[in-house]
Amino acid sequence: MVLLTITTEEVPVVEDEERMTLDSMGEGVWRAVGRYGYMESPNVSRLVERIKAQDVPVNPMSTTYYFNREMIISGGSARMFQWQKNLYAFLSRNATSVKDYYHISPTQIIEIGLPVQL
Repeated sequence: MVLLTITTEEVPVVEDEERMTLDSMGEGVWRAVGRYGYMESPNVSRLVERIKAQDVPVNPMSTTYYFNREMIISGGSARMFQWQKNLYAFLSRNATSVKDYYHISPTQIIEIGLPVQL
């Protein structure tokens, strides 16, 4: 099992040799951290290939990725103007999909819904 975290650094581009760290946590569990600059789009498929190249027993085609997905529900008591709530809900609905942002096959993604009431 590989626990993969993607972080966005406060630089435009992260050098390739600083892109990923990989640590064994024991008993077949690995922790990988992928670092990207704020001007870069993370490519998780490429990171998984790099993990495999370091002799970690991972099969990129049978990997499953878990993500949360916010579901914006209006009518809450958030201290925002109604137009702000509507704008946030609109932007959330029209955000780039997980598969496109992280370059992952949609058949490998499981999204867990999280209702957020504004």
